[in-house]
Amino acid sequence: MKTSDLIKRRAAVRLAPLLIGLASASTACSSGDDAASNDPGVPSSSVGSSTPQQPRPIAAASQQQTDCAPPGAGAPATAAEPYAIRTCEIPGVSHTVPTVPEAIALPPGLTLLGGYRGVGTIFLQCAPATLPDGTPDTAGAAQWALRAEKVSAATLYGDDCTIVGTLDFLSGIMRGARFTWIDASQLYAGRTNPGVLPEGVSVGLPWLLQPRSSGSGDGFLSRVQYVHRVDTAGGVDPEDPCDPAAYPNGVLLPFEATYYFYAGAATSDAGAPDAGE
Repeated sequence: MKTSDLIKRRAAVRLAPLLIGLASASTACSSGDDAASNDPGVPSSSVGSSTPQQPRPIAAASQQQTDCAPPGAGAPATAAEPYAIRTCEIPGVSHTVPTVPEAIALPPGLTLLGGYRGVGTIFLQCAPATLPDGTPDTAGAAQWALRAEKVSAATLYGDDCTIVGTLDFLSGIMRGARFTWIDASQLYAGRTNPGVLPEGVSVGLPWLLQPRSSGSGDGFLSRVQYVHRVDTAGGVDPEDPCDPAAYPNGVLLPFEATYYFYAGAATSDAGAPDAGE
C-alpha cells in the first residue's frame, strides 16, 4: 500500500475522536442504549485445538458518556448532525490464528487471546552505513534506520475503533516493543529473528514472532507469552535515496500491523529474543 494512500485513508479515522470531542459527546451517546463497550478479553481461540478457552476478563475499554449534548446545545446530538457521524475503517478483533511463514511459526501449547490492529508511525533516520560490529562503514552507502525514541509508536484498536492499548518501539538495552493495555498491564517483547515477509512480497515492514521478555501488572498482558506482528502495511524506507544532507531530520512514516497475543506455556523453545524494531 502506498504511504500517501495510507495517510489519506487513516487521517479521518485518527482525527475523528478529537473533532467529535470538541464538538459533542461521543457517537455512542447518540445511539443511547444501543452502544456497547468493547472487551479486549473476549472469548479466545485455542491454538491447535477446537476447544475455546476463556481468558480473564479485563477492564472495559471505555465508559459511555452520560451527557450526550454538545457544548452549548440544549438537545442531544443526532445522527443527522455532521459531528455525530463517525466511520470506523479499522478491522475489529480477530479470533482466528493467522497463517504465517515457517520462520515465525508459533510454538505449540499456546492459546490465542485476540488479534488487534495497530495504527501508528515509524521514524527513520538517514545514517551512515555500519558494519556487523556496529562500527561505521566508510565505504558503504548511507542507510535508513529506525529511531525508536523519535515518536515510533502505535495505537491498538479493538472493535468499532475502540482504543485498547498502545505500542512503543524501544532502543538501547530494552530494544524491542513495549505494549501497554488499558488496564495498566505492560509487556516487553523482543523477537526471535530479523523477521520475514509473506510469499510474493518483496518490500515491506517484516512480520515478527516476539517472545515475552518481561512485564508488569496483573491485567490482560500479564498472560501474554508471545506476540505475532503480521499483515503489515506502510512503514518502509522512503522511495528517495538515503541522503543525510537531504534528510537531516529524518522522516516520519505511517504504518499498520495486526498484533496477535497468545497465552499459555509453549512446549518448545522458539529461540532467544533478538534486537530489532
